[in-house]
Amino acid sequence: LLKLLAYAAVFFITINYCKTSERIDRLMRTVVYTGIGLLSLAILQKLTWNGRLYWFYPLGENVPPSHDIWGPYINRNHFAGYMEMAVPIALSYVIYTLSAINISTETSFKNRILKITRSRKLFPAVIFFMLAMIMTAALFATFSRGGILGCTASLIIFTVLVYKRRSLKKVLWIGGALIGVILLLIS
Repeated sequence: LLKLLAYAAVFFITINYCKTSERIDRLMRTVVYTGIGLLSLAILQKLTWNGRLYWFYPLGENVPPSHDIWGPYINRNHFAGYMEMAVPIALSYVIYTLSAINISTETSFKNRILKITRSRKLFPAVIFFMLAMIMTAALFATFSRGGILGCTASLIIFTVLVYKRRSLKKVLWIGGALIGVILLLIS
């Protein structure tokens, strides 16, 4: 009950705090940067594994083998859980950034591509797309069945939500291409 109340408090604080686009942007960036930080720590810890958590704390006998430890998470499923939540946020940041580019639907496909490539908003979108791909690869590297299934479900729901939103219709083809690239990389 105490955990449930704490989660509800965090939820209501977040909902009340994130009322402007600047704060939503900051929250999205924080979640993605935290995911990349956790991933960097996990990779560094795996490369320099000495049998101790954070290189200092010895592991007890009840702790799983080292291939299950991913950064601060003793259980690989928990790491995969964070990644599965951060990937759709990174992709939504990409769609949000690209939708801010004024693209006329009456122009040709070539002119739309040219307008996107000339925009200053393209660079952050590309960076966040690459971060989403890196986090997706880390999610699959954990071999967490629940994490992979959850990520797949969240990407399906993400695609449906993007499709249903009228303001995102102009970048729907970009979202489809993003999902296609993700599926190609996964396969």
